[in-house]
Amino acid sequence: MNSIPPAENRNYVMSPAPIAHHDDAETAAFIAAVQEGVADADAGRTVPYPAVREWLLSWGTEYKKPAPIAHVSHTLKEPIT
Repeated sequence: MNSIPPAENRNYVMSPAPIAHHDDAETAAFIAAVQEGVADADAGRTVPYPAVREWLLSWGTEYKKPAPIAHVSHTLKEPIT
């Protein structure tokens, strides 16, 4: 039996959950952090992938590198929606 729903029934997976009041403080903090990250990306404040990869690969070694610093890209004219 195939457990994957047909494409026309999968839109519930692709739609974001509505943002509402959350009784769970951890969930509310997570949503706030995601919203902050999206706003940073929309404003062009990002960290290049190679810098993040190099930093993460240094974890657990005796040569752990400091976290990379975000770069501000001024090429983004308007937020991506």
